Amino acid sequence: YGAYMTDIIKNLTMKDSHEVKTYLKQNPNVIRENISTFREELSDIHASKPIILAFGVDTYNLLYDNLNVDDYSHLIRLIHYSHQIGKENYKRDVLSQIHVALNTKKPQ
Repeated sequence: YGAYMTDIIKNLTMKDSHEVKTYLKQNPNVIRENISTFREELSDIHASKPIILAFGVDTYNLLYDNLNVDDYSHLIRLIHYSHQIGKENYKRDVLSQIHVALNTKKPQ
């Protein structure tokens, strides 16, 4: 049906994830601005309660902490694509994570 891939934090040239986390902790306004931009992107593509696949723990935590549960139908944490486990193992693990997340009942 379609997919859209984007960075949650844009225009940040840092490559070291620890450096990025420190910067974001010291600059929470950057998170707020980027979450706002993300919501605008979802609106632009007419995504209503999308399934959001978050690549990596840090991205998942950032989204979980800053989005409302009404912003998505599922927020699924996936192993980051930079993991060195091989293409087939990565594919297997990601498909399994998605399957488990979509087939697990949410607490009411």
